[in-house]
Amino acid sequence: MADNSGLELQPMLDEALAAAAAAGDLRALDDVRVRYLGKGGRLTEQLKRATLTNAKTFMLLRYAGLALPDYYACMLTDAYGNFGRAGFVLVAAVLGGLAAFVGWGLGTAASPALALLACFWAVRALPFEQEFVSLLTSWVKLLPVLVLVILARPLRRVEPAAG
Repeated sequence: MADNSGLELQPMLDEALAAAAAAGDLRALDDVRVRYLGKGGRLTEQLKRATLTNAKTFMLLRYAGLALPDYYACMLTDAYGNFGRAGFVLVAAVLGGLAAFVGWGLGTAASPALALLACFWAVRALPFEQEFVSLLTSWVKLLPVLVLVILARPLRRVEPAAG
């Protein structure tokens, strides 16, 4: 039986059923139950990995065999886990676009609001260790604060006095 996550559970189920059939008494059968279905059982752990992790962690567990409870996240592993190889191109395009905007916004100094917006995006894109999806979506939570700061105009252009 192959499930949606790509884990092959059938060999483990067959092994568990064979062990249960070979159990000579209730105590041995209970040992089989604990070994496969208990809190740290083999089947329980496989199902946790398949359903309770993000794409990056699942891929590291499935393909690299790493079984640490948490992994150092980065945009590339997250984007690859969610979008496949196209994720690399997507990360490059988004970060390149943000870098170009930040450079332009800080370089032209056309307005204080543009400088604030460029600083905001620079700070959002700098932590490369964040997940890519959070870079794309988490700015929405900060949008009201950003709008209020821009409307408050903390940085005003001072025109030289004529004279």
